[in-house]
Amino acid sequence: MHSINFQCEVTTPLFMYGADDSTPELRPSEFKGMMRFWWRAVQHYNNMDKLRDVESSIFGGTSESSGKSKFNINVIKREILIQRYKPLPHHTGDDKCPYLPSCSGKGKKKGICVKGFKLPSIYVNSSFDIIFKTQKQIIQDFVTKVFETSIILGGFGKRSRRGFGSIYCSNFQYNSLGEVIKFLAHAMNSLSGGNTFETNNLTIKRKNKGELKYPWIEEVLFNSNQFKSFDELLKKVGEVTHNYANHDIIGSGEPRFASPVYVSTIRLGESYYIVVTKLHAYPPHSIQKNSSAIDKFLNAIMSLKEV
Repeated sequence: MHSINFQCEVTTPLFMYGADDSTPELRPSEFKGMMRFWWRAVQHYNNMDKLRDVESSIFGGTSESSGKSKFNINVIKREILIQRYKPLPHHTGDDKCPYLPSCSGKGKKKGICVKGFKLPSIYVNSSFDIIFKTQKQIIQDFVTKVFETSIILGGFGKRSRRGFGSIYCSNFQYNSLGEVIKFLAHAMNSLSGGNTFETNNLTIKRKNKGELKYPWIEEVLFNSNQFKSFDELLKKVGEVTHNYANHDIIGSGEPRFASPVYVSTIRLGESYYIVVTKLHAYPPHSIQKNSSAIDKFLNAIMSLKEV
């Protein structure tokens, strides 16, 4: 049995819970689930049956023919800090909230923001180890690429599409935004089995799109503005999300679907950066996709900077 040990640290509050959906808990299944999601998002399969076969051969499946996962995940807690934090940090939770009356409560809460509530989180600076165990050493490089790609493109737990649940691992070999982009483009091309993505300054784009019948990455954009405070970063992302709220952007409404825009954060040294991943939404929903609204939202996120 071969193993890879990632020494990790929480960089933005992590809303990951146990079976009761209220007690913070580091769950190996959630880490594997996000790795599976991002692995699929970088692929280029037009044949869905083939995609499912390859995916289940790597991550495991529910049918008898799927086989077991090529790797296992263990999480070893080192120092876990539990603290309540607002999942909607742009709401103040009082009668001074700038978004009143849209966030006003009823009865005694009328005129008071009810969206400034706090939830228990695995807080910033919490530390833990993630250990991957594989039967074959050749799988180690693959697992490393998938895990690091998942960390760059998104977070874990609730609100991970809006900058929460980000982690940093001391194993990372990059120290600048340029090095992150270079690594990510190489990893995504390696995982997709070909020259699928190309870089252009602060952007990574898919070259060959085709008719892929699952959510796939169209492009990844990096905001080069540094944030010294993760609180400020999350608040600004929340403000933009509120101001550009739209069925096609935030994935609300009916029928409900996951947001095709994924906003994540990465920490380099003492600075935080915004990473935006634009997914091609699938299946199509009943309302015509508003590409103009999505572009405005992306531009607003990419223009964010710390005051």
